Amino acid sequence: MSERIRIRLLGLHLAYIDKGLVRKFESTCKVINLNSWIREQAYNDFKVKFYSEDSLDDFKNILEKNYYDGIGDWLREKMRLAILEKERLGD
Repeated sequence: MSERIRIRLLGLHLAYIDKGLVRKFESTCKVINLNSWIREQAYNDFKVKFYSEDSLDDFKNILEKNYYDGIGDWLREKMRLAILEKERLGD
């Protein structure tokens, strides 16, 4: 099993993400602050803003209604798509 990184937001656990995916994402997409990027993507996709643990619970419910297995599933998809887009554009 490959090494995983624990992703946290508001001091709370969000997901475990493969270390290789995180490193590839950070280097390809030039993302310095992953938490800010996660907040931006959640707002762009679902108009969610994170203020408290309740807002994270609301986000989990929204993701379930949109057929995601959880925040990790959504986050991995967003990261992979961002990498593919950057590589396609050659940025």
